[in-house]
Amino acid sequence: MESKDARLFRRFDGCRFLVAFPCSIPIAEMVPPFVVLDGLNSASNVGQVLRTAYHLGINSVIVSPGAWSCLNGRACRVSMGWFYRMSFHVARPLSKAIQELKQLGVCLYVAENQFSQPVAPHQPHGDRKWALVIGSEFSGVSEEIVQECDQRVCVPQQQGHSLNVAHACSICLYELSKFNVMEWPAFHLLLELGANPEVCEPCEGQTALIMAASQGNAKAVSSLIECRARMETRCNKGLTALIAAARQQSWMVVRRLAEARANLDAVESSDAKQSPKPVIVRLAETSQWDTLIHLARHGANLEVRGQAGRTVLMYAAERGLDDVAWWLLQCRADPNAEDERGETALLKACNRQFEGFMRVLWEGGAGVEIPVQKSRIPAMARLLQKWNGHEDE
Repeated sequence: MESKDARLFRRFDGCRFLVAFPCSIPIAEMVPPFVVLDGLNSASNVGQVLRTAYHLGINSVIVSPGAWSCLNGRACRVSMGWFYRMSFHVARPLSKAIQELKQLGVCLYVAENQFSQPVAPHQPHGDRKWALVIGSEFSGVSEEIVQECDQRVCVPQQQGHSLNVAHACSICLYELSKFNVMEWPAFHLLLELGANPEVCEPCEGQTALIMAASQGNAKAVSSLIECRARMETRCNKGLTALIAAARQQSWMVVRRLAEARANLDAVESSDAKQSPKPVIVRLAETSQWDTLIHLARHGANLEVRGQAGRTVLMYAAERGLDDVAWWLLQCRADPNAEDERGETALLKACNRQFEGFMRVLWEGGAGVEIPVQKSRIPAMARLLQKWNGHEDE
């Protein structure tokens, strides 16, 4: 192609940007607090709400099908891409998700302009089991959902009629989450004065390190590590600092704890409310591959099993991530491990026709016998046989 034609192609006919939808996950796997979007139909407002929520430490979002359809390129741009770090659940119908939140003991706030109770910080201080429900720009929250909520709040106003839904939501989220976090500047001063970092919070038995990790405060975590806070202490719910950070999806904190040689293979104790799961499996299930590789390079066990007996290499195989596979093999992942159905990572890649991934595994020592016998794609099986018979190619 002539250079002039190439420039014209890049300018007019090339792909400008690519937007991927996040995945919907069960509410039971999400961490409070929540923001619930009932029928928002403006991508700009959805993006602004998500950007504000993320920066206030709210990572769990429940959306109606209408709001889900607004997660497009515009919403991505307005949120500055932060919504890719959040967890989503598409509620069909929304009333079912509301009922599930109530069963989990989550306090439901609904915000509308006509309500008389001004929004105030959630009580008791430090409790994160709450959710804010906001409605569409024109019709608001549906009456069925309003009836299910525990508190009906509004933004107090001096004058004017109403605020934009994104602005009103930002004020409500700020007020509700005001006391979700510790006063970390005062905390740093106490550490400098020699305060004991191992003192536990009386209700849940959380140490300062666990609290800092669960709130994603990397600076406080680093200060506590420097003060030699014990990283393997568990709270009453069976959480270590590493597990608490992973549950809250505070990946920077997870990396910092890995660098400080926290136990990367720890799982929740048997009395934890959520199913026991190693941190590295959570990373694979939420596609946090950079953090997963970081933990692998710091000695995490890559042969722990997730759902249906899958290893992290198998999760990567199901997505065709060649570069992740290369790093995992460098960290001594077993390419011949089998899940509960007797499938290897190479067979999973073969059935999905990820030829590049197959090549990485084959060069990394993966056996071809099982894929050749069980592959649903004859062409891929023949390709493996060709590689195995002509290794010099």
